[in-house]
Amino acid sequence: MSPEEGQHQAEETPHIRRRFNRIGVLLLVAGLPAAVLVRFWTAPDSGGAPLSYEIDGSGNTYAIMPSDSKAYEHDVEEIGGKSAVLAIEFNHWLGSLWHGRRLAYTLASLSVGGALACFFLARRLGDPLPQEAEAAGNEVKRGDPRPD
Repeated sequence: MSPEEGQHQAEETPHIRRRFNRIGVLLLVAGLPAAVLVRFWTAPDSGGAPLSYEIDGSGNTYAIMPSDSKAYEHDVEEIGGKSAVLAIEFNHWLGSLWHGRRLAYTLASLSVGGALACFFLARRLGDPLPQEAEAAGNEVKRGDPRPD
């Protein structure tokens, strides 16, 4: 790398770090309030149309969903095997993350995770590579991610 390229890269690094930090803050500022709004404005998800209803001895009514039926699970396993049953359960779980109150928790998790990833990248961009630190005359110890 020529000295001009190194100088250009050194000038860009603070700009990129600031950009990643701003993106991280933006994710938190937009994502967490959105998650709070979704949490309080949505009703619990019913999970779709019930297959039937069951009434227990005390008069409480419970919806029986198609996926809760042993006959349904048996038929799916008969046709596609145990992997088909697991795939349907995974698909049902994944689909449930985008409806009702679970959407709020999904939004909060994604915004915090994305912000942490941006902050981590911004921090790592500021670290000199071990070769660059040695070339600058700084001592680099193994296992020390941030040479002084």
